[in-house]
Amino acid sequence: MRKGVTLIETLVVIGVIAVLIALLVPAVQKVREVALRQHSVNNLRQLALATHQYADAHRATLPPLDPDVGRMSALTQLLPYLEQQTIYDWCAEEDAGKLLQDPVLWQIVVSHNPVAVPAVFVNPLDPSTPEPGLVNRPFVYPATSYACNAQVFDLTPRFSAITDGLSNTIFLAEHYNHCGNCQFSFTIPRGYPRVFKGVAGAQASRATFADGGPLVGGGPGGNCGDYYPRTSGNPPVSQAAGGKTFQVQPALDKCDPRLPNASSAAGLQVAFGDGSVKVLNPSISPTVFWGAVTPNKAEAISFD
Repeated sequence: MRKGVTLIETLVVIGVIAVLIALLVPAVQKVREVALRQHSVNNLRQLALATHQYADAHRATLPPLDPDVGRMSALTQLLPYLEQQTIYDWCAEEDAGKLLQDPVLWQIVVSHNPVAVPAVFVNPLDPSTPEPGLVNRPFVYPATSYACNAQVFDLTPRFSAITDGLSNTIFLAEHYNHCGNCQFSFTIPRGYPRVFKGVAGAQASRATFADGGPLVGGGPGGNCGDYYPRTSGNPPVSQAAGGKTFQVQPALDKCDPRLPNASSAAGLQVAFGDGSVKVLNPSISPTVFWGAVTPNKAEAISFD
């Protein structure tokens, strides 16, 4: 006569299942992160290619960070080359331009039309990404998880001025869209942060990094007080104050808006001027990183 399962046998089976789950969950999470990281890499590649398409249509010039006419940011000007002509036209309208400066109205727009933020501007690994529809949050705004290199887009408006080589010059990098008291917006062209009315300490800033220094339009201190490269010596070497490079998965309360912020422990995702996308190792030398940020300082750098 067959006996039933004993209590000890049941506990053993439960223990085995628990061990298997404990082994499986990290593996599943790792696979998921790899997939999301690849999604972000594809976003950056699309943005880099759109920059080239814009240049092809505008005599080899880059979209300006601070255009002479209109409210179009550099990223907004890429929308027609990202199959987002409708959103581009909407942003170009005078009434819409006024709306983009009012976070309360923008929250209402996003709650009714989440597509108002193109998916290509959203890094799925960015922990600061606001959820559409949360109208009670101050940072539901035309946000982006990617930022333009101000040293390139502001100082070298033509491809021919990038003498360090497109494959050695960073054009775009991932950046938490809400970092510290700064919210990085794909619609804001001006250099200095805009204060949200009625929201203590909240600032909407143009989506840039390395936005500072005497030559950049943002002026000394730039966007949110960005770190920016200083070049000296012969042969030339570029570094930022304090030997900083970028942050790796900072907690939201530790996020520094003055630096790019990597959303993965693997490193910082960046798009180069030739359209390639790399993940920069967290241990990268500051001189290599900032040498890649400068477009025409003739530093000798290697990513090997």
